[in-house]
Amino acid sequence: MPIKLDLLFDRPTCPCGRRTWVNGQGSGLFKRSGLFEKGDWFRFACRLYRQGSADDHFHGVADSKGRPVELLRRKPRDPIKGRPRCSECRELLTAHGFKETSQGKGRYFVCTKPDCNAQGAYQLHYEKDGRWRLAKPARGPKPRDFGVDKCPACKRRSTLRSRGLFKSTRDYRQRLQRVVCQHCRATFRLVEYGKLEKAPSPGFQRKHDPPTCPVHGCAMKRGTTYRQGAIRVYRWRCSRSGCQRSVLLDGHGRPASSDQTRVEVVRAKPRRCAMLGCREVRVDQVDGRKRYCVSHSKLSYFQRWRVKRDRRAAITREGQLVLVGTARTATAAATEFGGWLAAELGLRGETHRSAARKTGIPWKTIYNWLAGISMPAEGDPQLLRLVQTFGIDPNGFAVRLATA
Repeated sequence: MPIKLDLLFDRPTCPCGRRTWVNGQGSGLFKRSGLFEKGDWFRFACRLYRQGSADDHFHGVADSKGRPVELLRRKPRDPIKGRPRCSECRELLTAHGFKETSQGKGRYFVCTKPDCNAQGAYQLHYEKDGRWRLAKPARGPKPRDFGVDKCPACKRRSTLRSRGLFKSTRDYRQRLQRVVCQHCRATFRLVEYGKLEKAPSPGFQRKHDPPTCPVHGCAMKRGTTYRQGAIRVYRWRCSRSGCQRSVLLDGHGRPASSDQTRVEVVRAKPRRCAMLGCREVRVDQVDGRKRYCVSHSKLSYFQRWRVKRDRRAAITREGQLVLVGTARTATAAATEFGGWLAAELGLRGETHRSAARKTGIPWKTIYNWLAGISMPAEGDPQLLRLVQTFGIDPNGFAVRLATA
């Protein structure tokens, strides 16, 4: 619709002789004589002009001084300093969004020329020395974002990598991510995003940290070992070549003397032989893998299996399988019954003193049962009172004999 305005210049005249009317106005970029300018513009048209017709009626745009200009058909590119060119067609690339990376702030550029081979390929660029340069990412898989960029051990950046999952443990029921530093090889457990916890080394854990050399300050390496009575002594040497510094420590990291004789350590509760019905002391009280006494240690695996089978049959023939019969003393059944009863009371956190106090049974009686000195007879009211008080299943004794 024609707009009535008071202009500072004369309106252009149509070739048909009529005056033109203002059909629109605005401000912004436009092109005049091949150069871009910015300012107010006005669109003029003849009243007889119809869009799409082939007549010669006037329809054009002029600036604020009445000079003919050309409006842009699309928004021009922003004046970006150092805008990169396409590697295929050498045309200026179109800028897109920014991205924060570990190397700094980058920006994506893409070629929009229809006949270019690189059309639509977004490429990340970094600004350097006033120019946008193509980013060269590292080869291989991209590192995962843990929320922590610095290694807690060596304080280096961009060295943390994911290495699978840990197995579930007593403290961590859920399998957590394993994170390893590529520089110092330290292993961490990703407890939550942004929180790393030092993971223990695999295998048996050390009871103490290795000692340090007083001269060089480095950690010593464990060398030879020998026994002094019931205590094992370890010799730690400096890892530097030519250094003769060494120290003797026991298994708990305490200093040990090479010429001092140690007294044999006697356990308050010595380990007993694992053979069915045997209450002899084990040969080795230190190594828990050696579970038999002197006589049974000399037997082979199949010989011990035969002895255990014969003893189980003998206990069954004595009538002690279901806690029946007369009271017996110093038998294999009494020994096994004492071990079973001690295990049941231990699971409930009870001793012979506390069990006697809660049931009213003399503590010496319960002690004789636990030690295998005697065994209760059929229908013993004291045994029934003990079983009912602590909820012990009497059939567990039969299960123990069957699975021994």
